[in-house]
Amino acid sequence: MSGAAAENYFGLSTQIPMKIVYVTSGSARKLSVGNTVIEFKRGVPKNFAFKDKTMATLCLALKSIGNGKITDEQKILLRDFLKEYSGKHDISRDLRLMPKWAQKLLNDLMKEPPMPQSIGGSCFIYVGNLFTDETDGTTFIVPIIFAVAGISADISIGNL
Repeated sequence: MSGAAAENYFGLSTQIPMKIVYVTSGSARKLSVGNTVIEFKRGVPKNFAFKDKTMATLCLALKSIGNGKITDEQKILLRDFLKEYSGKHDISRDLRLMPKWAQKLLNDLMKEPPMPQSIGGSCFIYVGNLFTDETDGTTFIVPIIFAVAGISADISIGNL
């Protein structure tokens, strides 16, 4: 799978690649099947060391977008995916195979508290404060969520 196809797979891009590209441990080549050309690009061995196919695909998507070019919307999608996926799979080994910037990005996203969903066109602003309980060292984040386009405001406390 190419980086562009990986981006589309995770919903990080709406573009659908027209070229069929696969990363291979073999030699680079192009294969014609009827009117379709399939391209095989040589990848480094590290690309094939991932234990989890999904994490390998995520790495391709992140490399395709590039360091520092991931939008806030893409970060929200990634955070939501990681929170759900990492709860069911051990991704720590595969994270270490990713570029350092991608490791930092994904680790930071997994630490973020969930953002409220916009309902009925409302726009939400998230403000949070981090507190540590001196007695047992427990860290709390106190999110304050304001509904800008709505009337309500919600103040809640969550334990990290």
